[in-house]
Amino acid sequence: MPEVTEFHIQRAYVMWFAGVKWEQGPLKGTWKVRPAKRPGVIGWHTPNGGSRHGAEAKRFKEMGALAGIPDYFHLWGGLFGLEFKKPGGVLSEAQRDLIPQLIAAGAIIEVVDNLPDAKAFAIKHGLAISC
Repeated sequence: MPEVTEFHIQRAYVMWFAGVKWEQGPLKGTWKVRPAKRPGVIGWHTPNGGSRHGAEAKRFKEMGALAGIPDYFHLWGGLFGLEFKKPGGVLSEAQRDLIPQLIAAGAIIEVVDNLPDAKAFAIKHGLAISC
């Protein structure tokens, strides 16, 4: 059985939260998976990670990219963040530094290593409907 990665958990969460539409065929544009997202909630991933050429990484830093930023944010009367980890994964030094700063500034952040915990966070904070 393949190893569950951070990407797998985050992708499954986004499919549940934002929904998935058929991309082709007679059902194109209709919901394959209806979104659990509460109307009015905005959710996004900030693509800070991955391999980047040195010049591109420098440009991102100059444009304000923050090392350690959580993987997924929600905006709805406040800022809510999820940091996804593979099962047994640990925070990086940058994440251990930045997440407490975000919390001190008023954000609600949680680190999760599975889909049920990510869904529970969204439901608990009224970002998604239980389904």
